[in-house]
Amino acid sequence: MLDFNVTIGDPLLDPLLLERARYVKSFPQLGPSGFVTTLQWLHRWDMDEFFDSGIGWLSISITLSGRQTYKDFFGVDKYEQTLKNLLLLIEENKKRDGKIEFAIYVKPTDEPFDQVVNHPDFK
Repeated sequence: MLDFNVTIGDPLLDPLLLERARYVKSFPQLGPSGFVTTLQWLHRWDMDEFFDSGIGWLSISITLSGRQTYKDFFGVDKYEQTLKNLLLLIEENKKRDGKIEFAIYVKPTDEPFDQVVNHPDFK
């Protein structure tokens, strides 16, 4: 398995990401490639190309308890776009029979647990 993670930043900002993924895919002895992402920039990619690139897994870092919590945690006002991108990923992946495995990791905030899990966006 190959991980395209970077120390600072999101692999979805790499203009050569899909080219790199296709290159890795050309080596069958390597497992699927993937990376940790906030999904803030998924909308910049053509979904057919993204799903055909060889990316096989994603680890998604997110907060799901409102715009202000997201902005406070990540330092950017990209909550609405991120939610749209998450729904896009789910819908596109469903069309392709779950071609990409992904896990959603809700980041820890100062909010009480019940407040997070009962938020409409989390549900």
